[in-house]
Amino acid sequence: MDFDRRMLHVQKGKGKKDRYVPLSPILIRGLQSYIGAENPEEWLFNGQPDGRAGGDFDNRYSQRGVQWAVKEAKKAAGITKEMTVHTLRHTFATHLLEEGLDIMSIKDLLGMDASIPRWCICM
Repeated sequence: MDFDRRMLHVQKGKGKKDRYVPLSPILIRGLQSYIGAENPEEWLFNGQPDGRAGGDFDNRYSQRGVQWAVKEAKKAAGITKEMTVHTLRHTFATHLLEEGLDIMSIKDLLGMDASIPRWCICM
């Protein structure tokens, strides 16, 4: 994480690709508070012990665990509309588009193939 540049460098993410993800000032404050309180050493957030893989994720985060976290955050925020983990991806892309980021940069942030039509990004 580079808090000065407000970027997170994901190495060998989905598809074994490296990418940069922007961090909002609110998220940075929250992460700094968390780091100060928890003082993580190897991983920022602990997950399952080695050898217990789950779904599409590696052994640190289970698919069900991520779904549970989104469901709990949705409940805490009082959101009644249907929502999934994938909804966050669409919301992220929509916000970037509304803020004026060009479609090719959004495509890169989402790790999308150039052959995917532009209309697929925010549908």
